[in-house]
Order: sequence, then C-alpha cells, then structure tokens
Amino acid sequence: MGMTVYSSSDAGAPVLGNANGSLIAVLKACLVDGYGSKAAAGWTRPYSGTNLAAFKQGAGGNNRLLRVYDGGNDTYGSRRVSVRAYEAMTAISTGTGPFPTTSMISGNGANCAYRSYASTASVMPWTLYATSSFFFLVVDSNPDTPGTESACLGFGSFVSYLSGDAYNQVLMASMDVGYGSWPGGYNAPSAPDMWVARSDTAASGAMVAIPRCAERSAPLAVGSPSDKHTFPDRVRTALVQARVGLHVDGQLRGHLPGLWDVLAGGGNVGGAGTTWSGAAGSDLAGRSFVLYGPLMGYLIGSTAYIAVETSDTWD
Repeated sequence: MGMTVYSSSDAGAPVLGNANGSLIAVLKACLVDGYGSKAAAGWTRPYSGTNLAAFKQGAGGNNRLLRVYDGGNDTYGSRRVSVRAYEAMTAISTGTGPFPTTSMISGNGANCAYRSYASTASVMPWTLYATSSFFFLVVDSNPDTPGTESACLGFGSFVSYLSGDAYNQVLMASMDVGYGSWPGGYNAPSAPDMWVARSDTAASGAMVAIPRCAERSAPLAVGSPSDKHTFPDRVRTALVQARVGLHVDGQLRGHLPGLWDVLAGGGNVGGAGTTWSGAAGSDLAGRSFVLYGPLMGYLIGSTAYIAVETSDTWD
C-alpha cells in the first residue's frame, strides 16, 4: 500500500494551533478528507463529538478505530490529546476491545503532548506519514527552538510475523498523564507507551508492546547511543540502522512500518533533520530517511532519536 507524506508546509495544509480540536482537524484533513493536491490516506471518521473524533482504518487494516480527545492541557501546561484504540465502536464513547484498557490507563486514555509547555509559539510545525492502515505523526512541539523537542503519535497495523494475524494493531502514545510524549523510548513493562489489541494467541485483552531493535537484547531507548556501533560503523564503514521490533507477551510479534533505529545514536549521526538515502547495492537501496529528535519524553531524556522512511517503500 502507498505511503503519503503530509506536512504543515504543504499548500492548503491545516494549521496546528492551541485551540481545542486543532489536532483532530489535522488528522481529519490528512486521513479522511485530503487537502490541496494531497489525496486523503483512505481512512474514515465514523463518530465524532465535542473535541472528540474516532478514526477508522481503511484498506489493509482490520477496521480498528482510534478515539481522540483534543480538549485540554496536561499538568505541565502542554497541549495534549488523549487517545484509546478499539477493535470496534458503535458510538464515540462506546466500543469493545480497547487498547490500552481502562484498567491500564483511566480517563480518555494514553497521551501525546503536541505543544511543549516551554513554547510560546501559536503554530506547531507537523509532519504526518500515512498509509491506509497506519499513520505516524511528528510535531515540532517547541518551534521557538526548532528541533529540540519532537512529540509523536502512531496508530494502525504493524507488520506481523504471525500468519493471518487479525490483531496486529498498535497504539503508540504515553502512559504519563502529566507529560504526554514520544512513544517507544525506554518503554519498560512498568511504564509502557505501546499497546496492541491482543496477544499472538488471540486471547481477548490488550497487551503491552515493548520496542526492541536488532542487535539489542534489552528494551533500551530507541535511537539512544549504543555501545555496539560507532558512526560510521568501523566494520561496515556505514550507518547501521535496524527495524523497530515489537515484543508482545514474550514473543517477537513483528515490526513497525517505516520506523528505524539508528544504532550509533541520532546525536552522533547529525541530529534532527538529517536526511540520507540507502547506499546502492545495500538492502536499503531506494529508501530515503529523515531523523527526528531529541524525542520529548518523561523516561527518555534528551538522547533518543527515530529515523522515519520518507520514501514510498514502507514494509
């Protein structure tokens, strides 16, 4: 399925400001309606309410939905949305198969702070990468000092290694109600920021997903400096990067589409906004990437980065 890059710099793009419902408007424009010369990603919005919207996957997904509440700030004064995914919904606040469950996170669900409390800016730059079944949103949450704090939100179908997986949906947000932030950093089991609909056994009930990358055995912060690689890598004389894998219920379930860990650490590679292409003859040939970070996060600090595939080569 194709991947489209949507950006606040596009002609006709919606503005992400400080008003209630502003981030919902961005998601709706990119996923459902389209704008300017950009076609929509193929999602629908079957339910809505005051500062509320539910977005449903299109082709290639399993019709899972993301409920978004966009009506306030967190306890630090950052603008944030609260999100919860569902296997099915019949109204804006009625659904089955929630992930995370309300016992995992109460209220309106997990969080993403899209404007830092430190920012005085009224407009937040954003980029959204979307297929018809998965999206990943990155917001420069403190444009007063560009590239110093990136907030992210992701939802949709991941690439499952289980044949016929009907529950390969993941929500990437933050469990912390006071600092909604980047999902997928340290992400210890006691402080998760990724959840999937069910285990590979298909037993009912949401599960925590832990991101682990190739060549790392522990759930270290994605994009933080590694003790395994220099830049360039001394043996391969190149940048070494790896898929962001998802460990669920003790099993490697699959990987996130379009997202990569930079194993030398993003700060060593060049920092936020650095772009590159896969070398000719390598398994990354034809793919292009951009680096985001430091990623705004309660557990991560200021060392974590994520590489996003900007070419229509997601798999």
